[in-house]
Amino acid sequence: MAEYHGFGKLQLVDGTLHEGEFAHDFLVRGKVKYVNGTIYEGELHQGRSHGQGMATFPNGKTYAGQWENGVFKGGVRTGKT
Repeated sequence: MAEYHGFGKLQLVDGTLHEGEFAHDFLVRGKVKYVNGTIYEGELHQGRSHGQGMATFPNGKTYAGQWENGVFKGGVRTGKT
């Protein structure tokens, strides 16, 4: 079975859109648009935000900085409180 590798787009069954650079079936750098309106742009590891990136939430908040296994670890938070 072939792996996703290189640049492209992948829309999941739930409507989530992965767009950018793929390696070994996973998006490693790019943009993820979730069905709830959240957008993450940056580095990923095995499908989770990991490394440098920024998440923009539907309520206007943004988290930009370091991510680890899908969890924001530090950086700048902006927007509504």
